[in-house]
Amino acid sequence: MQDQVVPTQKFGYIDVKQPAKVKARKLKSWRRRYAVLTLLNDLSRGGKPLAKLDLFESEEKWKRDSSNRVTFILENVTSIRGAHSRTHPFALEIVQRHPVLVLSGTTETNSYTWMLALQKMLVPSQVPRYEDSIQVRVLPDEDALRCGLSGEHTMYVTPQHIELVNASGVSTITWSLSTLKKFDQENDSVFTITCGQ
Repeated sequence: MQDQVVPTQKFGYIDVKQPAKVKARKLKSWRRRYAVLTLLNDLSRGGKPLAKLDLFESEEKWKRDSSNRVTFILENVTSIRGAHSRTHPFALEIVQRHPVLVLSGTTETNSYTWMLALQKMLVPSQVPRYEDSIQVRVLPDEDALRCGLSGEHTMYVTPQHIELVNASGVSTITWSLSTLKKFDQENDSVFTITCGQ
């Protein structure tokens, strides 16, 4: 098995808030912020995973005045997982003993990339088990809707099966390669899989 490359930094816009149970909350409601996630220490260096998440009002403010920010130190993280939100369908939460921060990208893929970066830095045991993946969008045809599939997913292909995982890191469907009847590439961007017994 190859060693995983652990990112040392990730940055971009993301929506963020703190759960109601957090005492002395700085972010009581959803706010769009420019986030800079930085790995401070990792297990390969003999320490506990430790990272910081700096939040700025905009990318411009980060470039001009990096002192005007809200900083969260992420240590003793036990889980990075999908979260329920009425207004942010792609929400994920950072959990220590309890959820301490909730993040959401504007798309499943955006949220998934943040989740994956956080998992690689802080809880590597939660990183999906396959390195090679393809970002796909499931087209909402009759068969996809019948299977409850729609939107953006990550597709993993192994010698045994094909698996689709949503932005929350949940496996939505797995096909054994022995059940796949046909692969068809309709054009440069549409790939069709036909399966059955």
